[in-house]
Amino acid sequence: MPEKDDMITHGKSPRHLGRHAARLAAVQAIYQWEKIPCSTSSLVDEFITYRFAQASDPEHDVLVDQEFFGKIVTHTLENHERIDALIKQALPEGWPFLRLDSVLRSVLRAGCGEFLKDPSLAAAIVINEYVDIAKDYFDGKEPGFVNGILDRVARELDLTLRDDTKAKDVPAHEVEDFLKACDTTECITWEDEGGGGGGQR
Repeated sequence: MPEKDDMITHGKSPRHLGRHAARLAAVQAIYQWEKIPCSTSSLVDEFITYRFAQASDPEHDVLVDQEFFGKIVTHTLENHERIDALIKQALPEGWPFLRLDSVLRSVLRAGCGEFLKDPSLAAAIVINEYVDIAKDYFDGKEPGFVNGILDRVARELDLTLRDDTKAKDVPAHEVEDFLKACDTTECITWEDEGGGGGGQR
């Protein structure tokens, strides 16, 4: 999975930056888990021991919130079957889950993992964070797609969007436009995607 080249730190608190870096790393770890089967604990340990130790940023002094990272990855992978079902339910009928780009699946899985890990957190915060991460990796309609799917999942889980406002129906165009651009209805198997991690069936 491509590494993010830079992180914009202007106007962000160290705590926010640490959590954003943890979310980014969680997406990368979930992507790796899908491709290379391994235990959750060994995956978390690998990132903390090797990845984070070599990813210091003296210029911006961004420190990954390692505890937060571990919680996201652990909760997401422990609940991956439920999470994948939620994402599939949010997709238009007949759209194959495995047709989605692997990085995109990882972003959506991490976002849904946070929904389940801490339902009291305003869903808009989580959605905005993962939309920003999607922007790091995609130049097209993918960030809007992430926004649309996570909004649908938040609504399905009856989460609070922000403050005391429940998540409402969102315009379908962000999801539909992205999928129309892909223009496919073919069935993609787990093996075709090179899937691993023992997660998807």
